[in-house]
Amino acid sequence: MTADEISSRYANATQPATVAEGPHKFSYYSTDNVDNKEDEKPKDIILDNSAPVISITSPLGGEKFVATQNKINVNYAVSDLGPYSATGYLISNAHPEYKYIVGQSTSIEPLGLLYSGFYTLTIEATDWAGHRSSSTTAKFEVV
Repeated sequence: MTADEISSRYANATQPATVAEGPHKFSYYSTDNVDNKEDEKPKDIILDNSAPVISITSPLGGEKFVATQNKINVNYAVSDLGPYSATGYLISNAHPEYKYIVGQSTSIEPLGLLYSGFYTLTIEATDWAGHRSSSTTAKFEVV
């Protein structure tokens, strides 16, 4: 097909529009050369250009957790326009190869950790569109 044939065939097509991030509804249909029109087809979509947002509320940097006296309460929130998966883990500063997997609202007795010393909490999240984010606390102490 030549460029003119393509242009004449799709003369009624609209130009692309700028669409804001978030949920949208649209419908579409097609017509053939003799103006037969198919039924409109509705479609719901989510335009997601952003990585998940992570907010860690506990534990906080500078806190100290003493075995048998207090527990490490892990609390965080992840928000995104669509579905996401999140993983949390405590990392020992002295033994960074040691990662203790934690979930949202986990309560940990310090004696349950292999090492005492300083730790950080890292939360990693990936949304359905493949956007990734990570958040890490300042160090806190486990004795």
